[in-house]
Amino acid sequence: MVIFLCAILLSLVSTYSFTEYFSNTQVYKYLFWNSLFLNFKAPWLPGVFGNQAVNGALWTLKIEMCYYFAVPLLFLLFGKNNKYRNISLVILYFLSLIYLNYFESLNKISVAKQLPGTLSYFIPGMLIYFNFDKFIQHKNIIFIIALATVWIDLYLKIQLFSPMMIGAIVMYIAYSFKFLNNFGKYGDFTYGIYIFHFPIIRTFQTLGLFEDYNPFVMALVCMLVVIAVGVSSWHLYEKRFL
Repeated sequence: MVIFLCAILLSLVSTYSFTEYFSNTQVYKYLFWNSLFLNFKAPWLPGVFGNQAVNGALWTLKIEMCYYFAVPLLFLLFGKNNKYRNISLVILYFLSLIYLNYFESLNKISVAKQLPGTLSYFIPGMLIYFNFDKFIQHKNIIFIIALATVWIDLYLKIQLFSPMMIGAIVMYIAYSFKFLNNFGKYGDFTYGIYIFHFPIIRTFQTLGLFEDYNPFVMALVCMLVVIAVGVSSWHLYEKRFL
């Protein structure tokens, strides 16, 4: 839905006329490739945002779709009946890191961020899931170690344990503050916020709202618009399919 909305509504901020815009083949390339979750093949629309990426968040959808297929396979290989699952997942984690760091060292960032490289951020969740009771029992000390480790990795400009520890930090926050557990009863607005925020922010920027008006006020207005669109997306569209 977001693809078609962007293609239609962003014609209003394009430097092209309506006729020029909708007769430009790039519009239909954008619709075609993004419908296949291949945003990198056609990330821009004619005359929109200086012919830069329309929605920078869409590049992750390809990885997301890959995980939909990979998760059943990973669970089959490393499920609860596999007594070697922890060591196997740790080995897979470091193999993923080798892939990620190798291609980043070659400055091939787009290759580094493909599925094999992003596994290093996904595997921690699996390890915590399979060892959940132990994680909860020792979560405070794990959190302290995780913060220190991430800081060390950032200071040394390496990626060794930080992907693992970022996962631990996220899970610690999720299971340490009870008030966070009540958000879901109103609906899951996060996906709509994630998928719509980029073009909304860029539209505010393109219209010069941050420059012509108080930038802090406009940032707040922009944030409220993003949240409103995310909530509307959930109630009008997403909830029907879940």
